Amino acid sequence: MIVHIQDNELIYLDSLKCKEVHDAWVKQMTDMDRKFYLNEVVVPPAIDTFGLEEPPISQQCSMSKDCGIWVA
Repeated sequence: MIVHIQDNELIYLDSLKCKEVHDAWVKQMTDMDRKFYLNEVVVPPAIDTFGLEEPPISQQCSMSKDCGIWVA
């Protein structure tokens, strides 16, 4: 997941989409993001107000362990 602070967006990149666990993974990632700021002095961004974007990306084979997404 990419957190784009300026645009208030969460960008979710998944090269092996699985409908059964999609929502749980997104929730887990946003929860982890909140935990990242717990011991910080900085005020965390309000992740709950961010939009979730899922751009189309190529998918790996279902039994493959070869995963890679390049972000520039």
